[in-house]
Amino acid sequence: MKKIPAVILIVLVLGTACKRNRLKVDISGIELEMRIDRFERALFSIPPDSLEEELPGLYTRYGRFLERFSTVINIGLPGDPGYPEYLRSFVTDSMVREVYRVVENTFPDLSWQQEALENAFRHYLYYFPEREVPEVYSYISGFNHSLIIDRGILGIGLDKYLGRDTEYYPMLGLPRYMRDKMEPQRIPFDCMYYWASTEFPFRDSVNNVLCNMIYRGQLLYFSEAMFPAEPDSLIIGYSPVQMEWVKENEEAMYTYLVENRLLFDQSSLAISKLVNDAPFTQYFSTESPGRCGAWLGWQIVRSYMKNHSGITLPELMADTDYQQIFSRSGYHP
Repeated sequence: MKKIPAVILIVLVLGTACKRNRLKVDISGIELEMRIDRFERALFSIPPDSLEEELPGLYTRYGRFLERFSTVINIGLPGDPGYPEYLRSFVTDSMVREVYRVVENTFPDLSWQQEALENAFRHYLYYFPEREVPEVYSYISGFNHSLIIDRGILGIGLDKYLGRDTEYYPMLGLPRYMRDKMEPQRIPFDCMYYWASTEFPFRDSVNNVLCNMIYRGQLLYFSEAMFPAEPDSLIIGYSPVQMEWVKENEEAMYTYLVENRLLFDQSSLAISKLVNDAPFTQYFSTESPGRCGAWLGWQIVRSYMKNHSGITLPELMADTDYQQIFSRSGYHP
């Protein structure tokens, strides 16, 4: 057998090391037990006629979350006059009760969502040990909000994750591109992305397309760090066909933005077209997915982190000089 020269072995070892995912970290020593509290069950288990007398106990148990939930369904706060009657009207509404039945059938338990979130927040504590992990609740709100996020609170609106083919969403006039993202599997990914958006809000004296692209890229890179074993398609919420399109057209998209001087455009319309959800990204083909600007921002942030291996995730998320991240990224699609 021929021996492999030592120099080649060293190159092979270094090459393998360079390809390792720096986000696949050891979280075995981080203890966290996460539980999703089924608020909707606690609420709908109360007989409507007993709601007023049971309300103090419900408020004692759920406190600030009950307040935030009540604001979402627009019935005021627990101490307001008439609040018990408003809450009773909500829980006795025939459509709301039917949706609750569908939620129970769709989510008899939330064990895998709970496990996924627990694993994600263990990664969160790995990078941000000083930060608070929220109490997590599920609820239904008559299709009002997918998530409730407040200090120490993360609420999951299960009626917004019943699956793209549920009969209610077309009745509400929701377009297909939105329904495609209302799948149960999206819950943990949406939770971590939007949790990050509240923990690390957009801050820059310059509000242009590029800065918004980089900021969305930071949020997606954060999500990638919370789910390092998951594919890009789940991180960003693209289908396999959409993923193939953005990869094949990455250079063309970036070139278009540069040649048309869109990167430094400060108009809210241009920003929205490139980073907000839509059936497609208007500057590009109708075959493109929405948020192509966010996807490009993610690739820029990835390039930045690859070329600056000494920068940590907390340092990245604290950096609000988005144009400097871009200029130092070495990004060349």
